[in-house]
Amino acid sequence: MSAGIDAEVLLARLQELGEIGRDEGGRLVRLAVSDADRAGRDLLAQWLRAAGLEVAVDAIGNLFGIWQSGAGQPLMVGSHIDTVIDAGIYDGCYGVLAGLAVVEALRAEGLVPARPLVVAAFTNEEGVRFAPDMMGSLVHAGGLDLTEALASVGTDGTVLGEELRRIGYAGSMAPGTIRPAASGAACRAGASPGAGRCRDRRGGGAAGHFLVAPTDRGPGQPCRHHAHGAAPGCRPCRGQERHGAAGAGQR
Repeated sequence: MSAGIDAEVLLARLQELGEIGRDEGGRLVRLAVSDADRAGRDLLAQWLRAAGLEVAVDAIGNLFGIWQSGAGQPLMVGSHIDTVIDAGIYDGCYGVLAGLAVVEALRAEGLVPARPLVVAAFTNEEGVRFAPDMMGSLVHAGGLDLTEALASVGTDGTVLGEELRRIGYAGSMAPGTIRPAASGAACRAGASPGAGRCRDRRGGGAAGHFLVAPTDRGPGQPCRHHAHGAAPGCRPCRGQERHGAAGAGQR
């Protein structure tokens, strides 16, 4: 019988990552491209390497763990690890670490995927310190110019590109180099597989084989996918409802 995902390890990692970026009041505040974000990235990269994945960083700071296997374009799974102010420990982080847990489970079973698998952590999903939000995935998908993104000025007067260099996560790889196969299997925003093609809010292309574990909308919270004008073919809310993802996060 398959052992499946090691839930204890997954939850322990969520707890460990959730302790990085706590302020004096105990709130989780791991803003994008901050010292705390660097510490979180370093820990994630350590886990990715321990799982036998090749770690790569692109020019907008997106962090990837790559399992070079099979042939063709990859299946990508992930989300982000930057947080809002007073965040829960699951938002974004679960999507990344659950992907890592899947890779480890496959390896433990001796299974070899028919195409490469990639675990992704995108830069500045939350948009608290730098605008716009969902920046790393927008640049990756071609919906936001790299130069424009790197010139973004933060709420503290810092410049994104300079901060990426300062924390050591200004990669040399061109954004979008790792391109999932375009099949409309899932939407970057968190739609379930088969939910149709999802275009970014600037009219870019489909994300392709990109799966996200949606965990960031609790009961009664507004859906930002609607606020940002998700394409009619993208149904992230229905996907979350089908998978029972709507629930209160742990702090």
